[in-house]
Amino acid sequence: MSDNKRAIQQTMIIAASPDKVFKALTDARELTRWWITRGTSDAHPGGRFEYVFEFKDPKQNGKQSGAYLEVVANQKLSYPWEAGEFGGGNNTTVVFALSEVEGGTRLELDHAGYGSDGAWGPVYDMTAQAWGFFLGNLKTYLEAGQDNRSAVLGQITHPAA
Repeated sequence: MSDNKRAIQQTMIIAASPDKVFKALTDARELTRWWITRGTSDAHPGGRFEYVFEFKDPKQNGKQSGAYLEVVANQKLSYPWEAGEFGGGNNTTVVFALSEVEGGTRLELDHAGYGSDGAWGPVYDMTAQAWGFFLGNLKTYLEAGQDNRSAVLGQITHPAA
């Protein structure tokens, strides 16, 4: 990339409608069923979100908060993501694009803004691996109603109410 920035890009097909996938990405109750431990989501441009991640090992706990940048129902979602100490306090940007395909929804993730120098390496690698797991968990949740976070990551989850 021309500005020496990298992006995490992942794509998957989910056997669910764009409406269901979009709801899973934006509705706070749905987010707790495959990704976050708890949080809030007011999904419209400028609307606030807070995503809280809690684990059996508290050293892994984390939180992301901010305001949605772009929200187009069933098509696109974007928001800032704090890169933390590894990224020098810089934000990256998460963009989800959804499109209807035969048998479900194509979900494309573009998490951009990672520097290319050595200091960014560990956070880039860890985040790419985490997205791979969580997007796989989203697929499993929407297709089979199964959530693997507790068993695989030791993440604290709450039974669906």
